Amino acid sequence: MNLHRITFGFSLFYIVGFVWVYGSESCFSAMEAANLSVSDNLISEELDEPDSAPLKTKKDIDFGEEYLLANTTPKPRKPPAPILALPYHGQPNPDGAHTLVNVHDLFKTSPNDSSCRKYSNANIFNDGTFEITPALVSFPGSGNSWLRIMLAALTGMFVNAIYPEKVNLANGSYGVIIPQDCRCTLLKKNHDFPIFTALSNQWAMKKSKNAPKINISFTETVTQFDGNAIFVIRNPFKAIISYRNFQFGVMSGMAPADAFNHNLKFIQGRMGWDRWVTYSTARWETLAVTWIRNLNRGGVVYYENLKKDPESELRRLLKMLSFPSVDEERMRCVVQYNQANSFKRNETGRNHAENPYTKVQAITILRAIDNVQIALKERGLDPLPVADYELIDLSKY
Repeated sequence: MNLHRITFGFSLFYIVGFVWVYGSESCFSAMEAANLSVSDNLISEELDEPDSAPLKTKKDIDFGEEYLLANTTPKPRKPPAPILALPYHGQPNPDGAHTLVNVHDLFKTSPNDSSCRKYSNANIFNDGTFEITPALVSFPGSGNSWLRIMLAALTGMFVNAIYPEKVNLANGSYGVIIPQDCRCTLLKKNHDFPIFTALSNQWAMKKSKNAPKINISFTETVTQFDGNAIFVIRNPFKAIISYRNFQFGVMSGMAPADAFNHNLKFIQGRMGWDRWVTYSTARWETLAVTWIRNLNRGGVVYYENLKKDPESELRRLLKMLSFPSVDEERMRCVVQYNQANSFKRNETGRNHAENPYTKVQAITILRAIDNVQIALKERGLDPLPVADYELIDLSKY
């Protein structure tokens, strides 16, 4: 099995060397020492549009450092300011016009008479309570929706999204759409797709002299939220697969097996697996590095920690939100039933190889992990919990 848990004794750390140790070699120098050449295995990439001309790559381009991830964000010129906690705004208005009924199904497996069922509702604040609603940001497939419903149950406060959603109110109003500019929810779910567009535009301009010159900004969404966010990070080897399944099967479905076929350039009008991995790796790293370096208030939450010890990670998250206390009954219910919801993918069978990545792809993703570790270190944040990651063992290729 190529996907497995890696401990410090495995040979991967001798090859890649991204262990979180101050002053240790980066994975770039470690791979150079191991003579792992990725430039010999470059594949031609194309833009998202099927009728676009192929992007030609050169043999001397470094696949991970230059071709994919050049100039994601400027290096900090001075020590960054500490990340502060988000301000606490008290409890929202509990009347019928501000109470949302059954906004999630976290407790669907609980007994009908369970005391947890009453936490299926959530409240919104009065319009304009927040100067800027903080973001709940992640790469797609990283547990954003899962955390969103846990927060609603844990705090009694609704977390909305950047897209319109219909909700039902306790006063009998049904199909109500919460205005995007209400500034009345605890957080706002976001995947920062403008960063993905910026990367695509950057690649187009680099690879074609005839491409229109566009002013590219990787911090458009960060600026929109004034750097106020909870950022969720998941192991990219897993997140990329999860996002692929979402692309074809939405929240709970699965992608067809051909969606992971290395030999197909397109499938059902979408990019093939190899190009998907190339783009997704760059997007995962750029998103993480950009938000980590530009966070003003909030913090970073780790998907693997939420899975392993949800209570501890949720308590840490409440501190980022400046909650003065924890409702222990709500916490008990969320911890007990956190896996029971409609966002959990129904994996009835494996739709891809145990290890769907080529060696070049695995090395590139490991480089991305290393770069995110560096960004976390710059801000004095906890490192990625790589001890709990299922990673690729390069010796298996």
